[in-house]
Amino acid sequence: MRLGEPITHVYHDEDDHGWQFHYPGEKSASDTMIVALKEIVHRDPTVVEVSNLPPGYVAIRDGIGLPWRKQRHSDQTD
Repeated sequence: MRLGEPITHVYHDEDDHGWQFHYPGEKSASDTMIVALKEIVHRDPTVVEVSNLPPGYVAIRDGIGLPWRKQRHSDQTD
């Protein structure tokens, strides 16, 4: 959110049913922040396209405007 990076990975946690939104590249624990879903959708309305993502799945795309690919998180190869 701070850096303006595109959201390319959306993860729906299987254990606590929380959501994670990631940008491409390396990240550290200090990059973590709690953000209201309303702010995520305001920044990138296309995340609504994966709002039906089941727990334990990830949606990945190569960039903004490109299609989301959905898969089980354990099957992720990125």
